[in-house]
Amino acid sequence: MRAQASEAARDAKRLIELRARCRALLLASKGRPATLRLADALFATPYLTAAGVARRLEVSDPTARAAISDLMRAGILSGMTGRQWGKVYLAPEVLDALRGTRAPLVDRRRR
Repeated sequence: MRAQASEAARDAKRLIELRARCRALLLASKGRPATLRLADALFATPYLTAAGVARRLEVSDPTARAAISDLMRAGILSGMTGRQWGKVYLAPEVLDALRGTRAPLVDRRRR
């Protein structure tokens, strides 16, 4: 029981640190408010679609797509499907942290 509690505390700390690094990266690049809100939402659901982002953040489709593009340029999101409509995106480092595996947030910005 004590080992599980320690592991859960380490996992929580990892998530908090990952979120802080993610926000710092976005703030350094002057991230839009919708982009910052989406980055926070990834810690509840690391998979998303543009339509789902628009609904969740209560923003227009272009604003949702701009936030997704910002996160992709920052290396936080990656596309999972090759489709244009209904494309699914994933935040792999967030998913790894939620699973309890160690993966640092890598700045994989497209240059």
